[in-house]
Amino acid sequence: MRDGKRVSGAVPYGYYRKPEDKQTLYVDELSASVVRRIFQFACEGMGATAIADGLPNRCLAI
Repeated sequence: MRDGKRVSGAVPYGYYRKPEDKQTLYVDELSASVVRRIFQFACEGMGATAIADGLPNRCLAI
């Protein structure tokens, strides 16, 4: 962590790592579009339950 490197093995939703570069996170555009949609809903004042209800399962790329 002192060197500015990641200390967690978990990769946040909307990102991925390349096998040869485990320190850098790259944007996964497919799942990042879902994250952007969730953020937009939150900015519009929607709560967590309303956001979850507004995201059909078919649009979630997990």
